[in-house]
Amino acid sequence: NNTGGDVTFNGTITGTGSNNAGAINIDATTGGTATFAGLVDIDVTGAGTGVSIANSNAGGTFDFTGGLDIDSVNGTGFEALSGTISVAATGGDESVTTTAGQAINLNGATIGAAGVSFDNLSSANSAGRGVNLDTIAGTFTVTGTTSVTGSTTQGVRAVNSTAAVNLGTLNVSGTTGTAVLIEDLADRDDAVPQVNNILRRHQALPQLVRHGDTDWHLHAIDDDAPLADRIMVETAMAMIDVIRADDMSRLS
Repeated sequence: NNTGGDVTFNGTITGTGSNNAGAINIDATTGGTATFAGLVDIDVTGAGTGVSIANSNAGGTFDFTGGLDIDSVNGTGFEALSGTISVAATGGDESVTTTAGQAINLNGATIGAAGVSFDNLSSANSAGRGVNLDTIAGTFTVTGTTSVTGSTTQGVRAVNSTAAVNLGTLNVSGTTGTAVLIEDLADRDDAVPQVNNILRRHQALPQLVRHGDTDWHLHAIDDDAPLADRIMVETAMAMIDVIRADDMSRLS
């Protein structure tokens, strides 16, 4: 509950044990900046959320600059539903690992100028999505690996957003629904950097191929590449046609 003024937490914050209420819960902060300058090290074995920034924090700013290491069993690792957030790349560890829950849920939050940067994300056996990015703006980056296994809906969902998203090396397997869902981007100019990032990251090499009864057509990744890589590159290639045709309405 903060309507103004800045607060800085310089020391290490540690949360461990079975906790269904969550480790760090931020609510009703409508002004000022809360800076977590020390390591935030959370290991929750219950169903609580590791870090929860509720939807009542419009106007608040929350900066994690000292390292963020979240391990959660049944809950969401990191969730932000309002406010302006940043997670800085430091010399330490910025990672979220869940063994039966969602790794990231950003829905309605604004990413600050410093961006949100994680080393690695891992979600297993989530009852929903492994990674959810909905109605966000700014820059979201994973420098290492994003791994999602066993989600009951989408593995990764990015919708209604203008954010530049880079998920690093992406591995998605065993999902009940779509592995990767990208839709309702604001306009094609917002989609271009995301498509280019995917093609660059997976070292896509467009080339003409012909097989079976199919005439010459364009492929950009080897057929023996990992499935997750092929899904990402082929999705990006399809997006090229949508962008060039200025037909983003097809994604709504």
